[in-house]
Amino acid sequence: MKFMAVRLMEIDALRGLAVLCMVLFHGVYDLILLDLLVADPYGWPQIIFVRAVQFLFLGLVGVSVALSSRGVGAQAKRGLWIFAAGMLVTLATWVTFPTEFVKFGVLHFIGVAVPLVAMLRGKRCLALVLAVGSFF
Repeated sequence: MKFMAVRLMEIDALRGLAVLCMVLFHGVYDLILLDLLVADPYGWPQIIFVRAVQFLFLGLVGVSVALSSRGVGAQAKRGLWIFAAGMLVTLATWVTFPTEFVKFGVLHFIGVAVPLVAMLRGKRCLALVLAVGSFF
C-alpha cells in the first residue's frame, strides 16, 4: 500500500495563487510582445509583481521539500525532472528568441535547489554557511 501524504490546504491554496499569478504575468507579457497591449514589460509594477510571485514560488518549494517525507534520492530525481523542464524552456526560447533566451530561470533554479535542500535537511549550520556564502 502506497503512503498517502497529508495535504495542507493553505500550501495548496498558495500554490494555486502562485500559478494563477504566473499565468497572468506571462499572458500580459505575451500581449505586450505581440503589440496587443501597450505597456513597458520591464516597468516597476511588473518587476515588483514578478519578483513577488518568484519569491512565493521558491518559498513554497522550500516549504514543500522541508515537509516532504521523500528521501534525498527521490528529491534528486524530482529535481532532475524539473531541471529538464527548465532546459526545454531554454531550448524553446533559444529557437524562438536567439538573442534573449532563458539561460537560467526559475525552473532551472528549482531543479538545482530541491536536491540541495533535501541533502541539507537537518544540517542547519551547514545550510546557513552555504546560504551566506552564496551571497558572496
